[in-house]
Amino acid sequence: MNTQPEFVDALIVGQGLAGSLLAWELVRRHRRVLIIDPPVGDADRGASRVAGGIVSPLSGRRFTRLAELESLIGSATDIYGEIEEAFRFIVFQECAIWRLLNDDLEVAQLAKRQADPAYAPYLGERHAPGTIGHGLADPRGSVCVRGARVDLPRLLDRLRQFFQDTARLQEEALDYADLQLRGDGLVQWKHVRTRQVIFCEGFRVRQNPWFHWAPVRPSKGEILTVGIRRSLPEGVLNAGKWLIPLGEGRYRLGATYRRDDNDPNPTEAGRRELLDAFRNLFLDPPEVEILSHEAGVRPGKTDHHPVIGRHPAHPQLALFNGLGSRGALLAPHYARLLADNLEKGSPIPRPADAQYWHERQRTATGGD
Repeated sequence: MNTQPEFVDALIVGQGLAGSLLAWELVRRHRRVLIIDPPVGDADRGASRVAGGIVSPLSGRRFTRLAELESLIGSATDIYGEIEEAFRFIVFQECAIWRLLNDDLEVAQLAKRQADPAYAPYLGERHAPGTIGHGLADPRGSVCVRGARVDLPRLLDRLRQFFQDTARLQEEALDYADLQLRGDGLVQWKHVRTRQVIFCEGFRVRQNPWFHWAPVRPSKGEILTVGIRRSLPEGVLNAGKWLIPLGEGRYRLGATYRRDDNDPNPTEAGRRELLDAFRNLFLDPPEVEILSHEAGVRPGKTDHHPVIGRHPAHPQLALFNGLGSRGALLAPHYARLLADNLEKGSPIPRPADAQYWHERQRTATGGD
């Protein structure tokens, strides 16, 4: 068995997508890293392992485009590409995302976006109702969005194996009482000393004694893995809920959205909601076989930016959280930003800056 190091540059709490990509980025920069994360279990697999991993350049009923989209896509392509090259496997694949238009608002918003040259790289032509075929219900037509998908379970499992093989992972739950902030600016965890502790613990940040004020709001999502005996268009189908092809007639169907629900267990209500959405995708719904039912709790933020950076009073403590439902797109870019901030003091954009959000919370409550 590998033994833990006695000194590391960074102690990372959590091996979801945020913790994994930050650890990868720091290792790539030749930093000594140790991750603390409980064993992966069926009871609570974490939001990252349950998420669909869809990388859509446009989201919502209004086809919203993020201002920093090119930087986000560039970082995602770079970091996922580095991991693929290192381990000789594919986790990031470009794909079509077929949006089935639901109502007149979406039709009008699509026309508006198609008239804007900034959207041209991402939007195809609108297809007339019935054009998509395959028995799909598209009474207002459809449009192909050029996106991608990340196989998050495969990515996280392979990175976990890498961190285990290189003595960079300790499988246990963190007890906050075991972290001691030393007078020399280091942090002690058991026999390990570190310059920096970065909390990447998702919605559990609400119990964190240093970052409980972070503007992270949990939302539960449930998904089904299903078997379908019908050919469908290549790519992801999206009509409010998404259907992701896995091959051999298997698909992931998701996801529900329950704000302020942090119970990680699947529910019968979630199952019914997903099956109802599946049936609404089709004019004549095919038979569906349920292969698995999973749930996870997303750590979201209302403005769709994550929250990253150092604690204002304890700079040896930092945060990477709030990726929400766009984590596959956001995580690589913000892992780089946080690594640059921790190493070189590079600025963090204000909407994502933990110190900005701490000051806002302190001002609003009149507290410390």
